[in-house]
Amino acid sequence: MIVRNILIDWTNSKERIPVDIQSPSQTKSVIYSIDSWHEDNSEHEYKIRTEVSKYNGKTKIILKYLEEENPSFEEGEVHWGETTIVINDDKSEIVKIEWRCSDTPDLMEEKEWELIEEGLIGNKKSKSVSQIIRKEQGKFRRRLIAADVKCVITGESTKEALEAAHIIPAKNKGSEILENGILLRADIHRLYDANYFSINSKGAIVIEKNNRLSKAYQDLLKNKKLNKKTLERVKRALKHV
Repeated sequence: MIVRNILIDWTNSKERIPVDIQSPSQTKSVIYSIDSWHEDNSEHEYKIRTEVSKYNGKTKIILKYLEEENPSFEEGEVHWGETTIVINDDKSEIVKIEWRCSDTPDLMEEKEWELIEEGLIGNKKSKSVSQIIRKEQGKFRRRLIAADVKCVITGESTKEALEAAHIIPAKNKGSEILENGILLRADIHRLYDANYFSINSKGAIVIEKNNRLSKAYQDLLKNKKLNKKTLERVKRALKHV
């Protein structure tokens, strides 16, 4: 199963946006992007409003970045505005990417982009490069912290207590990509990996029968469900489990 994104190389960062140019109509569900800043290699999430329209065999996607919907950024830390992406539906290719800054409306720029195709399963790692594996795991966690901010089940936001959890397990060759990961508190992550509970295709937490969970954990997990944004991101992985 392939996940497609586009990576836009802006002046100060590279932005990963979940747009599949082969199925541009699905872009209506884009509500976030992940930005990697060149200056310090940090990862940041933007919440996005999306507008999609069609004309003359093309799909026009407008991604709106609004300051009031991204309170985690300090005033003046980033520019706000909108990105326009035009896709030629017949050829499944992007014909235009354009940025318009809201505080300087006449400032527009077109940038280079590339298609990123990643499998939910099967990204192999060399046996001899444990350092690279640790680096990839660190990147996986940083991107999930940027995307989810806090544990998607308990709401815990202390970074030191948070871990990157695979939907399709690593032992089953599950990939370390955003579409196959959720951010969990460390103890909840261990219970999830030990199959004390599962997450169904609708994002609901299912406590497994004959488990040895304490009443405190059962009460904590009862009636919990992934938020809409996280579910939209990982729904294909959940259906595969």
